[in-house]
Formats: sequence, C-alpha cells, structure tokens
Amino acid sequence: MGKVRNKVIASGVPNAEVIACTVATDHLITCSVSNWGGYALAGALGVTLRSKAASLPSDREETELLERIRQAGARDGVSGKLGLSVDGMPLSVQLSVLRDLREIAE
Repeated sequence: MGKVRNKVIASGVPNAEVIACTVATDHLITCSVSNWGGYALAGALGVTLRSKAASLPSDREETELLERIRQAGARDGVSGKLGLSVDGMPLSVQLSVLRDLREIAE
C-alpha cells in the first residue's frame, strides 16, 4: 500500500503513520484479505497462461496448508488466535473465496 501511503495516512486509520507501508509498487492490488489478492493474481496468471484453476490450491490443499501453519504456531493476523482462519475469516469463508476464484478461472 506504499503506492497510496498518503491516502492511507489521511484516511483516519488508527496509527496509520506507523503502520502504513513505505514501499511503493508499480501495480497495486487491494483486497480485504491479502491471501485473496494473491490468489486472484494467481488465478489471473493461470488464465493468461491457459492453465486455468491449476494455479489455485484445492480445498484440501488450502486446509492442509493452514493446518501446517497452525501446527507451527502461527496465529491469525487479526484475531491472534491459533486456528484455521485467515485475517479473521474462518476456513469456510477462505474455501468459499477459493471456489469462486477457481470458477471464474475456468
């Protein structure tokens, strides 16, 4: 978000001057959950390369990945809890977004 740092600071987000990214980028992808932005980019790349949804994890792969991360002691970035969630969103929501992105990419 360094590309729009001044707007983030002016937005009134608490502690924005401290937490706003200072590194700009050529292309900014905004999303409410960073994983989703990454998956959307991967899906778009898959479509561009004509590999469709192969670039996106299956429900099983995503669940297993989150389980391994949890077992390693990682915590949800929003809730701070150990569990199968991403940025405060439960696994069911994460899987639903991935299903939607795979459907779009097909």
